[in-house]
Amino acid sequence: MPLMPSLRDLFESNEKHHRTLLSVVDDERKVNEMIAAAQEIIGDLDRGNTGFLFVVPVVRVHGLGGMHKSRQ
Repeated sequence: MPLMPSLRDLFESNEKHHRTLLSVVDDERKVNEMIAAAQEIIGDLDRGNTGFLFVVPVVRVHGLGGMHKSRQ
């Protein structure tokens, strides 16, 4: 794509559109339900060109402003 694209260049682009979804979940069962729901909509994520999904542990969180209550 040129440095200063014209409207024609933008509309004729072969770029594929994508969506990004980020979520924070604190319940393992809910994570499994969300993975199943995503695959029901998107298709089998182990097939090519369907997308990818990953789960990571959150070790620290800053900026929730007291909204999250500690579970004890």
